[in-house]
Amino acid sequence: MKKLLAVMMTVAILAFAGTAFACDGPGEPACPAGSISQTWKDTYDPTPDIFFGTGGVSTYSFTFDITKAGFVRSQGDLVNSYVINMNFADDCYDPLWALGEGASVTVDGNTSKTTDFFWKIQDLLISGTATTLLNVDGTLGVTIARTSGDFYFDDATLTAKGCDFPPTSVPEPTTMLLLGLGLIGVAGIARKIKK
Repeated sequence: MKKLLAVMMTVAILAFAGTAFACDGPGEPACPAGSISQTWKDTYDPTPDIFFGTGGVSTYSFTFDITKAGFVRSQGDLVNSYVINMNFADDCYDPLWALGEGASVTVDGNTSKTTDFFWKIQDLLISGTATTLLNVDGTLGVTIARTSGDFYFDDATLTAKGCDFPPTSVPEPTTMLLLGLGLIGVAGIARKIKK
């Protein structure tokens, strides 16, 4: 019986050992005890693509929401930094027709980047430290404003990095009852085998 209990305890310790050690990436602040480094992503991909220019829009707003990726502020989850990758394309997809386009991108109410591009641009990166909104409710508002030319907004991806606190849950009584009955059964079987 003692050997069986020792084996069960060893298995339980090994099962939970992997959750106790977390490694923060280079350049990232260390996460507090009880949390692990985490990356949350949300992609905004309008269909059809949003056209900026004559017959289209001059500004367009949308909201990222990392709660869909598991961010739970009420558990203490915390964002330290973020990167937004935005993709734009010229309306003609032809460098000969692209005379220059420009856009201004505002994140969380602050103008983050103004860009002028020709034909097609990908990977317009906007990065920063965590914003108030991300750490309050897991959302981040973005507004794109046309400054010149005409172009399409294809998609954008938000990658937020921070610390994730696992949920603190209390086992349900039924779960505890089943666990107890299982242990009693194992002890009974071990006792019969010993006799």
